[in-house]
Amino acid sequence: EPLIAMLSEPFVSSRAVEALAKLHDEKALAPLIRLFEEEYNPSLATVLGHWGDARAVEPLMKAMGCPHSHVRFYAARALGNLGDDRAIPVLEWARDNDTTPITDTKSLHGKSVASAAGAAIEKIEQHNEAVVKMGKPKCPTTLTRKWMFTFARASLHSGASGDG
Repeated sequence: EPLIAMLSEPFVSSRAVEALAKLHDEKALAPLIRLFEEEYNPSLATVLGHWGDARAVEPLMKAMGCPHSHVRFYAARALGNLGDDRAIPVLEWARDNDTTPITDTKSLHGKSVASAAGAAIEKIEQHNEAVVKMGKPKCPTTLTRKWMFTFARASLHSGASGDG
């Protein structure tokens, strides 16, 4: 809880986000989402995407309307990591329309939101295909994502293809 309180402190909030991401404490997710909704942050989009919880889908979809291309890029990647079908229409729009190369961020220079959105759509489709193939319900809950991760690791160790 002290780390959650630090989210509102300007000079230490980024370190608090990093620590909370590593701890993966369920109590931290709602405050992290609130922080993201207050000010879209590419690093926080990444944290939410790796968290694996469907509660982050709506805020990340809204961030796809942010005027900053680097935020949209990382929001698209995060949506792909979450594997939730609800994001597909927003991602399809970005793939088809948000094609201007990014120039305002050194690490993304020349990349586009469209490319991130296209990759995210592929990731969601692969996730859905794997879930259907496994006979599990098509549901992007944390439990299902953990089950998919466990299955993927087991497949890699048994020599089966672990692409995706």
